[in-house]
Amino acid sequence: MIGDMSLDKDGIRSAAAFAEMSVHYYANNNTLANRLKQLQEKYGYFASNNRYYFNYEPAKLAPIFDYMRNGGKYFESAGRFKIKVFDVLFHREVDF
Repeated sequence: MIGDMSLDKDGIRSAAAFAEMSVHYYANNNTLANRLKQLQEKYGYFASNNRYYFNYEPAKLAPIFDYMRNGGKYFESAGRFKIKVFDVLFHREVDF
């Protein structure tokens, strides 16, 4: 049990939990790679490519977000990847 609070910034607790999972699955004749594959088959795959941008002039943000909203006609996919949209201005998920 890891608990609900961690002051660890270097991933030591995460590495320990990862090692514990590895031992658990190995003892049950499984591997982490195989378990990940099982979870992906059950729940699907996840892709994320997040970036951070800083803007210190709020007046410039409105036209940028208006452009990205494209009049409410959001893109539904990027190639074979489904896109989920969250409107940060109105704090809501956008349904297609």
